[in-house]
Amino acid sequence: MRANIDAANTTIDACHCLAGALRDQKSAIARENEQTKKMLAAAVDTYKTVRLSLNVTELMSDSEKAFHALRQLRLPRLRTFQNLQLKTEIQRLTERMLDQEE
Repeated sequence: MRANIDAANTTIDACHCLAGALRDQKSAIARENEQTKKMLAAAVDTYKTVRLSLNVTELMSDSEKAFHALRQLRLPRLRTFQNLQLKTEIQRLTERMLDQEE
């Protein structure tokens, strides 16, 4: 009977050791999970940063093209304002008024 008690105590001791090892593994896994979460967050932040940088680069390129196109625009040559149609109409009106006075 003593042998059975000794065997049971040995089993209990082994279970305590196993429980301790499992607690240590649980803690190690929890630390690794936290590290994985941090790495994932860093990866997401890196992706967002790269995407934003790409958008800024595209915006700069578009702005440069638009500025270049703007610099290529030329105003038409300035001409003096003559408005011949208005002069003709005023002349006709003047002649009508003179005809009415006579």
